[in-house]
Amino acid sequence: MTVNDEIEAIVCKQDGVALVLSAMRAHADLPSVVHGGCGVLRNLSSNADNEVFIAQEGGISLLLGAVRTFPQHAGVVEEAMGALRNIAWNTDMWASGRSAMRHVPWSRK
Repeated sequence: MTVNDEIEAIVCKQDGVALVLSAMRAHADLPSVVHGGCGVLRNLSSNADNEVFIAQEGGISLLLGAVRTFPQHAGVVEEAMGALRNIAWNTDMWASGRSAMRHVPWSRK
């Protein structure tokens, strides 16, 4: 959906991530909605600031839940895993201590 950092930042600031996560929660049983939501999160998670916001709003759990719910749906799995990869891959955030992965439920101490 978005590949431009400026547009991604605007989408995040205009509650775009919250809307996507809300739609995914409300329609968790519809693979088409979940697939689309995972795709948007994958694109938005290429921006470091968006990664943290996605994680803070429960996006990591939703992405993991999407894979658990639709393991046979290649599109859902591909998009969800792509978003999780983007969130986990940002080495600058790991080095700064701002990693979004600290929001993963099982990583809390």
